[in-house]
Amino acid sequence: MDNIFFRGSISGIITSTLIQPLDVIKTNILTINKNFSISQSISFVKQQYGISGFWRGLRPACYKGFIGSGISFYYLETLKSLIPTSNIGFTSNSLIAMISRGLTIVSLSPLSIIKVRMEAPHGSGYQSVSEGIFRIYTEEGIKGYYRGLTSCLLRDLPFAGLAYGFYELFSSIFSSMSGSDQPSMKNRTMAGMSAGFTATLLTQPFDIIKTRQQFCHVATHDEHRYKNIFDALIKIYQNEGINGFTVGLKIRLIERSSGFTIVWVIYEKLKLAGIKKD
Repeated sequence: MDNIFFRGSISGIITSTLIQPLDVIKTNILTINKNFSISQSISFVKQQYGISGFWRGLRPACYKGFIGSGISFYYLETLKSLIPTSNIGFTSNSLIAMISRGLTIVSLSPLSIIKVRMEAPHGSGYQSVSEGIFRIYTEEGIKGYYRGLTSCLLRDLPFAGLAYGFYELFSSIFSSMSGSDQPSMKNRTMAGMSAGFTATLLTQPFDIIKTRQQFCHVATHDEHRYKNIFDALIKIYQNEGINGFTVGLKIRLIERSSGFTIVWVIYEKLKLAGIKKD
C-alpha cells in the first residue's frame, strides 16, 4: 500500500499545484462571472487579488490532492489486482475507477467544499482550512460538509469511469499504432489528453451544478441557490437557457484534461522508476 499511496499522493499534490490557477479561473466563471471569457476572468482575478489570487484555496487543494490521489490510486490498483488480466477491458476499468473515485469523493467532501469557497470571489473569507471546518460545522452543521455531494458523484463517477476507461483504451490504440507492446510516455500523454477531453465534455452540466451548490451558502445572491439537482437543472435552463450548461466549458476542458494527464503521467513515471529500482 505504501508505494501506491505515496506515488498517488506525490502525483496529486504536484498536479494540484500546477492546475490551481485554472481551477480558480473556472470557479470564478461558474460562480460569479458566468459571462466572462477566460482572459476576462484572468484579468478579474489579477485585479482583485494580484498574482497570488490564482492560488487561492491552494492549501485545501493540496490536502485534497495529496490524500485523495493517494487513496484513489490505492483503491484502483488494489481492485484491479483482483481481476484476471484476461478479463480487464473498458467496462471493468471504468467500474473500478468509479468505485475508487466514489469512496474518495465521500471521504474528501469537506475539503472540496472549503477549497471551492476559498477560491471563489466574494466567497467565505476562510483564512485557513481549520477555520473553514469550524465555521461550516457551526453555521451549517454536518450536512454542510456534503453540499453538492450528489451532483459531485453524478459528475465525478462518470468522469472517473469514462476517463480511465478511455485512457487505457487510447493507450493501447496509440501503442498499436506506434508498433509498441507497452505504451510510451508520449502515448500515455496523448491518451490522457484525449480521455480527459472526452470525459469532461460528457460530464459538464454536473460540474456547474456541483460548484454552485458548494458555493451557494456563502454567495451574496440567490441565483445559484438550488434545492436539489432537478431544481438546479430547471433554474439554469430558465435563467440562462441551454447555454447555461456550457458555462466555463473551455476552461474546464483545459483544466480537467491537463489535470488528468499530468497526474497519470507523473504516477506512471514514479511507478516505472519503482519497478526499475526493484
